Amino acid sequence: MQAGTGSPPSRTVEEPPMGSLSSPDRKVAAMSKSENRGIMNFRTVTGLLLALCCVQQVSAQSFNYWIDPSGGLWNDPSNWSDGFVPGPTDAGYLILDADYTILSQETTARDLYVDAGRIDFRTTASATLSVSGLCEITGNLNSGNPASLRLFGPGTAAIGELQLGLANIGSELSIAAARTVVVDTAVSTSFSTLRFELDSHSAAAGAALDVRDRAFLPGTLVLSGSVGDFPEAGDVVLLADGRQAATGIQALPRFGLIEPPSGLDVLLDFNVNQSTGLFRLLTGKVVEAEAAASVILEQDLVVNENPIDLLVVDLDGDGDDDLVLIRANGKHPVLLRSASGSFVPSTELSSNPGVVGGAAGDFDQDGFIDLAIISSTVALGRQVELFLNLNGDAIFSPGPFTSLDEEPVSITAIRIPDAFSFTDSTGVGITTASNSRGKTSAYKTTANDLTKAGEVEVGDEPGPSDPIDDENKKDPGSVIGVAAESDALVPQPVLQIIRTISPTSGGLEIVETVVLSGTAIDFASGDLDEDGIPETLVITDAGRLDLIDYGTQTEVFSVPIAPNARAIALGDLDSEGGRDVVIAFEDGANQGRLCIYEAMIWPSTGAPDVNLRFTLNLRSEVPIPGIEPGTLGAVSGSESRIVLAGEQTNGVSRFESRRYEEVPIGGCVSADFNADGRVDSDDLGILIGFWGVCKGGCPADFNDDGMVGPADLGVLFSEWGPC
Repeated sequence: MQAGTGSPPSRTVEEPPMGSLSSPDRKVAAMSKSENRGIMNFRTVTGLLLALCCVQQVSAQSFNYWIDPSGGLWNDPSNWSDGFVPGPTDAGYLILDADYTILSQETTARDLYVDAGRIDFRTTASATLSVSGLCEITGNLNSGNPASLRLFGPGTAAIGELQLGLANIGSELSIAAARTVVVDTAVSTSFSTLRFELDSHSAAAGAALDVRDRAFLPGTLVLSGSVGDFPEAGDVVLLADGRQAATGIQALPRFGLIEPPSGLDVLLDFNVNQSTGLFRLLTGKVVEAEAAASVILEQDLVVNENPIDLLVVDLDGDGDDDLVLIRANGKHPVLLRSASGSFVPSTELSSNPGVVGGAAGDFDQDGFIDLAIISSTVALGRQVELFLNLNGDAIFSPGPFTSLDEEPVSITAIRIPDAFSFTDSTGVGITTASNSRGKTSAYKTTANDLTKAGEVEVGDEPGPSDPIDDENKKDPGSVIGVAAESDALVPQPVLQIIRTISPTSGGLEIVETVVLSGTAIDFASGDLDEDGIPETLVITDAGRLDLIDYGTQTEVFSVPIAPNARAIALGDLDSEGGRDVVIAFEDGANQGRLCIYEAMIWPSTGAPDVNLRFTLNLRSEVPIPGIEPGTLGAVSGSESRIVLAGEQTNGVSRFESRRYEEVPIGGCVSADFNADGRVDSDDLGILIGFWGVCKGGCPADFNDDGMVGPADLGVLFSEWGPC
């Protein structure tokens, strides 16, 4: 990620430095060319479809594919369409879009094509696993569904050429159970993922990925493992090794998730040969977490109708963020933050019903934060209304309003340049739709009127919009993002990056069309890697988290998450000056979950691509019983809060405020409840027995907050093992 300032620059197309790495007769021979370099045009798509047709014809002579969606034995001929097991001169095809397990006593195929499905490929300790030619994990181009191959079992797997991913389909190779995968050459797209599932044997095993010729792997990584079967603190795991590579490793993942068991963390080291500029090693050192994240429910308010948006912004000028719950019925509670950090109901703002969304900004240029609401009803029509905070006390007065020509979809604050001065003013960017066709319009705002300053078409099926800045709601930037579907022969989900320009020049222009892994559900922006340029994190309906990196060349790096993510928020929850990321998941049956990550930066000085990489390291996973989260906010500061709202089983909605703090982890004497010299399952059982509110104090309440909960559980797991 490159240092710099200003709005995201235009992207240029550049080929990855793959040298002679090639696979001339394979359907992803041009994979590195179509790696996320922008929206696919007619020529790109047509060429790709023609290539696919050619491959279908070439492969028609022998297309031996797996036919049992329930899984089975690799070595059983009845599981294969041609009635024989692929051998050293044959190709095998995994094309079923299903979850299944393949058990193998010996696999020696020439090529392996994983075009669909999520396959758990398990071998015995002494089994041979060899793909001498091409192992291609692409996914299904027609459905857009990714594919994943999980190699499970001890021992070494040998692959001639690994090709991972296709266009913006986020396919995955997972290496589990101390498996070593030796590859001659490897290439991936930025949307694809390498997953390393660590266990207690990983540190003693060889490199998870051992490159013998060359590799170009710029995508993402995931590190995960389970409680009780994870490397111990102090262990170093060799993730990728390029020391024996004839040419070298030219690129390694630039973004990812690290999700170790509670109480542990993993520190990455990207080791670069300074004389060649190529990667030598990627290692992960397991350490004890310095603190356990405590997320305690502090407030629980019934708000009846479910909020469709939640604005986090300082409304009364005291330096602390306040809240506005935007609801479809036109009744919007305003909650001001008290000195203790809790939120106190203040007033209720009334707007037209049929509300679609809201935005906050200084719309009349008086230094105080105002509100803008968009709505649509049959009786009142389609409107945008301003509500002015005239005295800076969060008491809002109706301001100007105007009718909209099309159905409103979303709204955001935006800076609009003045054609007759050198200053900018705050306005609103409103995205609308007509017959599914999307348009974003800029409106210049004052205390008396809203004046249209420009518009631009954004594509089909428009969605959420938000500033592309460092979450500065009081002074929004001149660049916004709008989710939509592209105009193309094969439509793609995109985020349109829109910049305001002088009204005399049209008011708005699209400066970037960024292809996503799926349709955007929610997104947030902030300077995650501290290079002076904000990045954008997008959760999509493909079950992925996309990172948009606006460097000298905009790129997208996509990583898998649970498919039920509903909202994302950024903030400095630990008051350390960095960025924390909160994602809300809806797990069904009125159960929700929060995952809280800390952005960690890893230097890779001298690397051929970039000098900084970063990951999101899991700090806490918090259940939210009885609620399906829909809106989310992160309130930064010394008294950090995570706020959310969602529906309950009875149809009534609830607002929650959860206090966030990090509790230092001490020695293991306190966690060894039975004093047997170990922290183990016996101590875990004792802690569970204390779960909930402590009456009169209890030994399992490590952070003295009056209850035994996830933070205390994290302390216990951090001390797991002998004392």
